[in-house]
Amino acid sequence: MRDSIRLLFALGAAAAAGALAFALPQQGGPLLPPPSPAENPPTLDKALLGKILFWEEQLSSDNTVACGSCHQPGRGFSDPRTPANPGPDGIAPRPTT
Repeated sequence: MRDSIRLLFALGAAAAAGALAFALPQQGGPLLPPPSPAENPPTLDKALLGKILFWEEQLSSDNTVACGSCHQPGRGFSDPRTPANPGPDGIAPRPTT
């Protein structure tokens, strides 16, 4: 719980400082904003909520894993553990020749 509160304050400070710019690690350039409906425009509060939820471990079935546990920001939010999603049967798809 304390980590969530610390994260909330840290993200709030970053948002207040205008630090919500996203960049591709490989290219270093800013990403274009994602499309959003006119009746539901993005706000700093929504972006902050998304960041909090991305790192929230209490949303997992055993309270130990967050989205950010696997989808690492330093790797373009990819999951470096496996090259392909193994699926429900645990068998990763193999490339065909």
